[in-house]
Amino acid sequence: LNLAAGLDARPYRLALPAQLQWFDVDFAESLDYKAGVLRDQTPRCRLERIPLDLADATVRRQLFTRVAADNRRVLVISEGLLVYVSADEVGTLADDLAAQPAFAHWLTDIASPFVLKMMKQAWGKHVDAGGATFKFAPDDAAAFFAAHGWRVEEYRAGIIEGQRFKREFPLAGLFRFLNPGMWRTEARRRSGPMAGVLLLLNTNSAA
Repeated sequence: LNLAAGLDARPYRLALPAQLQWFDVDFAESLDYKAGVLRDQTPRCRLERIPLDLADATVRRQLFTRVAADNRRVLVISEGLLVYVSADEVGTLADDLAAQPAFAHWLTDIASPFVLKMMKQAWGKHVDAGGATFKFAPDDAAAFFAAHGWRVEEYRAGIIEGQRFKREFPLAGLFRFLNPGMWRTEARRRSGPMAGVLLLLNTNSAA
């Protein structure tokens, strides 16, 4: 269940099982544009595009109920979504997802307050002008999601993964020089400010 799917083309790029059911959820305009670009391509799994405004809580809960009823184990993906939503709205979304035991895992990116500050300095004016203000960066991501039915199963820090894939952010080398222990701390982190990707486990799930 890919929330705010945007231009994500993983159903076409990844070697996925043909029987896998993939749901792309986003505004109709985004899904229609992507469908047009990929009209000559064939997805590698069963793909359903669902035009929906995730800010409409009633409609999204209806969708979650339908998906959970038809699928025993669901991985929820939200990439590039939460940072644009307020903490209260993220909490409500997390509650809605956790209410479905079939939604066993949730994979999402997360920004720390420090990273959010850097993002605002670099791109804040541009995203503000487009009506997509940076908002969500909890002081303790694990505690935040735990309060809404989710437990951190795995954390991949952006600074470590960037180094591993040779796609580091500018001045990453300087950060390593000034604070060589940061990498070890991030690799072990299970609470506090996180900046990277979280794999969350639904505590209401039997998984």
